[in-house]
Amino acid sequence: LSLKGHQRCVRSVAFNHDGTCLASGSDDKTLRLWDAQSGETLHTLKGHQGPILSVVFNHDGTRVASSSSDNTLRLWDTHAGTSLYMLRDHSDWVRSVGFNHDGTRVVSGSDDNTLRLWDANSGQSLHTLKGHQGPVRCVAFNHDGTRVASGSSDNTLRLWDAHSGKTLHTLKGHQGEVWSVAFNHDGTRMASGSSDRTLRLWDTHSGKSMRTLRGHRGYVLSVVFNHEGTRLASGSSDHTLRLWNAHSGKSLHTLVGHSGYVLSVAFNHDDTRVASGSDDNTLRLWDADSGQPLYTLEGHQGSVRSVAFNHDATCLASGSDDKTLWLWDVETSVALHKLEGHRGSVRSVAFNHDGTRLASGSDDNTLRLWESDSGKPLHTLKGHRGYVLSVAFNRGGTHVASGSSDNTVRLWDANNGTALFTLEGHQGRVGSVAFCQVRAGGPLLLVSASTDGTIRIWDADHGTCLGILLAHGDSWAALRPDGRYRVVGDMRQYLWHVSGLVRYELGELDEVDPHLKLAEDEPLIPPVYFQR
Repeated sequence: LSLKGHQRCVRSVAFNHDGTCLASGSDDKTLRLWDAQSGETLHTLKGHQGPILSVVFNHDGTRVASSSSDNTLRLWDTHAGTSLYMLRDHSDWVRSVGFNHDGTRVVSGSDDNTLRLWDANSGQSLHTLKGHQGPVRCVAFNHDGTRVASGSSDNTLRLWDAHSGKTLHTLKGHQGEVWSVAFNHDGTRMASGSSDRTLRLWDTHSGKSMRTLRGHRGYVLSVVFNHEGTRLASGSSDHTLRLWNAHSGKSLHTLVGHSGYVLSVAFNHDDTRVASGSDDNTLRLWDADSGQPLYTLEGHQGSVRSVAFNHDATCLASGSDDKTLWLWDVETSVALHKLEGHRGSVRSVAFNHDGTRLASGSDDNTLRLWESDSGKPLHTLKGHRGYVLSVAFNRGGTHVASGSSDNTVRLWDANNGTALFTLEGHQGRVGSVAFCQVRAGGPLLLVSASTDGTIRIWDADHGTCLGILLAHGDSWAALRPDGRYRVVGDMRQYLWHVSGLVRYELGELDEVDPHLKLAEDEPLIPPVYFQR
């Protein structure tokens, strides 16, 4: 999974504790919060006046701290995506930031050669920690919040008492600037990465170096332990990540794929995934056991708005804000074709049933039909006066339907691209459309879902509305090929039989018409989703 959206290099990444959310900080002066499963952007956080050099979550995931070359730190509410405090006392770039385990303290390291401890609830400065003879590149709390580690361009690390601010140990051994530092979970060990191209493991009680890990061919810019403390991940200016055995120091995997410096690495909480951020403007997710990339499909230059598999799942289509579609071989992840022609973001893509044709809808108010084997454009369908948000073929591939921000649905002849009907009635954007045929020889039906909170059933052969299904609160709906239709909302479930437009409470189905009842695992395809 490649997460795209930042406009410049990604300097820092971090997972929240349960691994559901990922934060990234970039030279484009923004933070982004991402859904770690889908890769969807949840929030774009703006406020810093310079590149963001470090990001970190507190333990319960309700706060993110960021540090920047604008000499400030910021604390953010992760749910609302809003700024809570701006912390100003450093006099130079703030390179690194960290929370203690209970989220009450924040530590920062700066090019002004100092660390600062802050109250996370008020944003007040508590201590200024002095001792380094050069810029402080990295900082970290141990798990119980009693110790702080720092690494500096003076080639040393320091271990500090987090309550008094006093130096406990000065750790010497690296022959270059120390760019990264991390504690293991129980706080007995530290790892550090340096411009001398090595990692070092340290005993935190004695301050002595235990092992030197060699393998990278560039600066080691980021290090992190997994939750169990058994493995290390490191990112380097050699464009690679490495996974290491934290006890023996043995290199386990070299992860190749980024085309720029790997500036940040992070494990999720169950240690199954590693995330990396790079100055190639991308984030990547990797399998932490095998070191393999997880479906990294690169080529788009903008956010990917829509994806669709063909019927046998051998080909994947994607549409993007870069105004292009791409066709991908699912087995090899190789790009088959780049389809160009739209003049706006491609919001929706769909294959016909036999996979020979592809339809796309765009912000340029048009649909396009393509030959999927060659990528050749076939027809440009014009008529909508707003963004085309959804497209769908009927099963026979003879018709295409489209839903638009102009509040209309349109039906088209898929063979020649001519307009058949304009279906009017919705009072909001039409975000989803799907066909069905209840019985062989019966009418071809079209279902559309809108932000007006309704679903409309249309006779696709005549362009007439057969009925309107009203939603209940924030709802979703799903349509089966046999015409049965389930709506879920406000904790109540309803089932509709489209041919008669009869609504049943799911609890009444055994009494009314038992064959209509859907089993819990019964497939609902194709889906039609909408929200009020």
